Amino acid sequence: RRLSYSLLGELVYYLLCVVLRDRVCPSCSGGGCSADAPLEGTPEWDVAGRVMEGVGALGLVMRPEERPYVTALLRGSRVFSVDDPENASDQRSVRLVRSLVEEFERQVCASIVQREELAQRLLPHVRAMVCRMEYQIKLPSTILRHVLDNYRQLYNATNLVCKNLEGRLGMSFPADEVAGLCVYFGSQDFGNHGAGQDLRGPVSARRILVVCASGIGTSLLVCQQLRDLLGPGFEYRSCSLRDYPPLDSDTYDLVVTTVESPV
Repeated sequence: RRLSYSLLGELVYYLLCVVLRDRVCPSCSGGGCSADAPLEGTPEWDVAGRVMEGVGALGLVMRPEERPYVTALLRGSRVFSVDDPENASDQRSVRLVRSLVEEFERQVCASIVQREELAQRLLPHVRAMVCRMEYQIKLPSTILRHVLDNYRQLYNATNLVCKNLEGRLGMSFPADEVAGLCVYFGSQDFGNHGAGQDLRGPVSARRILVVCASGIGTSLLVCQQLRDLLGPGFEYRSCSLRDYPPLDSDTYDLVVTTVESPV
């Protein structure tokens, strides 16, 4: 089994957090780690014991109550090579990868040129992601904010894919995991057709005009709701029905009106 350098770094980070937690607030570790599936008896349970012994030999003592948590971290960080036989037998992850790719193609109305190559690269990530989701492990991630600020369209498309699969597959995708999937989908070649070709570029400022009767009250409320819904990357302006359409109406990508307009 092979672990990437980034995951090894994250494991070390979490182990140090555990040591610090035990020193500062020993009572915080008394509750252990809750999980839907039993951790004791798994291969990672034995490894966790050896890890804690090794860390203790360095003078960084961990309380025994931390062992389930360390075990969950190890399970959540498992990354196998693509040709690992254990991957082939993990039908749950294989089905999830297939569903993600198919649903993404359906949402963006485009075919991924290197579809099988994407599935092979995505499988190790999804297998580790399933473990993290199963044991509710949140790894430190700085990519979410970057994706939201610069690739909001790609994130929205990927998030919609995950939302559509949640009810069908009985799982919930945290925002950090959605952002991680964005990295894989955003690196793909969508050819010259469909909406997918426009998803990878940074979001340029799209202009939205909101029209209401007076151009003051209702339109400002709608602008705020749109900001919460669409996120950054949009420029908003409000105007009254009397001033609509403005002279620069052709420069707006979207017009939202709360009143019936003659135009």
